[in-house]
Amino acid sequence: MNFTQLIDTLKGSGLDALESFDMSAALNAGIKPSTAKAWQAVHEAYYGTTRARKQQRIAREAARVSGKTLEQLALIERHLARETDNARRRELRLELLRADGGYDALNRRAKTLIPEEEATPQDSFRTTASRGGKRSVYITADEHFIADLEHAMRAYSKAMFAARDTQGDEAGGGVFVPNSRQMLTAFVAFIRGGLPTSSAPPPGAADHGGAGAPRSECSCGGECVCSAPPRAGAFCSCGKCTCDGTIPVAVPRPLLLVPVHAHLRVLSGGGDEVSLVMTDGTEISGAEYLERFFADPSYGFEAALFHPEEGAVNLYDVERYANTKQADLARAVTPVCPVPGCKVPAQYCQIHHITAWSKGGHTNMSNLTVLCPYHNQINNDDPDTPTGGWRHAGSVRTFSSAPMWVSPTGHAVPNPHKAYRRGAMWSLFGDPRRRGAGPTYRGTPRGTSSGNDPP
Repeated sequence: MNFTQLIDTLKGSGLDALESFDMSAALNAGIKPSTAKAWQAVHEAYYGTTRARKQQRIAREAARVSGKTLEQLALIERHLARETDNARRRELRLELLRADGGYDALNRRAKTLIPEEEATPQDSFRTTASRGGKRSVYITADEHFIADLEHAMRAYSKAMFAARDTQGDEAGGGVFVPNSRQMLTAFVAFIRGGLPTSSAPPPGAADHGGAGAPRSECSCGGECVCSAPPRAGAFCSCGKCTCDGTIPVAVPRPLLLVPVHAHLRVLSGGGDEVSLVMTDGTEISGAEYLERFFADPSYGFEAALFHPEEGAVNLYDVERYANTKQADLARAVTPVCPVPGCKVPAQYCQIHHITAWSKGGHTNMSNLTVLCPYHNQINNDDPDTPTGGWRHAGSVRTFSSAPMWVSPTGHAVPNPHKAYRRGAMWSLFGDPRRRGAGPTYRGTPRGTSSGNDPP
């Protein structure tokens, strides 16, 4: 038997082979116990004792027609184990057998149909045993505290290693250090002695207002709310900056998401009938929006307009690099890297041109999104160019101005991360794929008439 015949066996007659499945024989033959248990679940589903023999026969035929492998059939049963209603389980089994795609696509489809109930982890601080002179520590705590800690360590490590790079080889500059090790170095320095407290500028003191600023003045850049400014070497007790050597608490910065049609309706006098959403999960009426934002722009929050097809209403063409406002809007549209499985928050992502600047793409909101450094590096900027036999890593396209990853085979796959669907376009207008818009290059390349080339 060659490999092709093996694949054909797994897809074509694998299910039939399980009709006479025997657990003891499988284990004695050296089959991995978890694999044997998965096969047993498939055997019971398609050949086990049941009152619904007709439905079982229909499922067997559907499995044969679908060409699903034993791995896929086992995956289906693993997900169906969470469904307690037998009739519903049979319906879901047939629906999953009809699903197209490979193992990962089937897994995503099953998670959509049968959502997993995530248990809330308990707060804890755990350490592991020593191994090779190293130990690991695991902290489970409030998400806001961990986010504050991560933000501070990223900022401090960036300042520390930027200073090393400018000081040359003697200080360790010029040597690539992974980001995770940089953050560990910053964390150890923080735990051992806190943030620098001397008046001498520590590494990265040039970063205005960031961790590592000189202690001769408040590191918040003159925005400290304390009644008296700190003396040289003294600590600030405002709790809003790093002057006291602690991790500052993040101050929420909600962004008001306003559909264009709602904005026009509010301006025409229909404010009481309109409800608007903010990125912190709260809502305000159209009347409040008109009174607070337009009457007093210093009220304390920002608003952004979104069109259901064109996305964020804010266009700039002449610069290659996105400005601060464009970056904020890009993060509002995509709160997490859009590549499926990626968990990097938009705050730590890079701004990416969907149509590359080098290929004529504009620095418009319709052509900007966020990608984590890794996926920004491997993104295929020109899917229409032959890859020379190498399988490229897919690319980002827009569906009604909502960025989404498109596989090398042309399938649009949203990131299942819960934060992804909390982006502006999804929150305001729903799944863009259901609005009839296909993937496009957004941002008409300079010197051309259309940028909506198919992938």
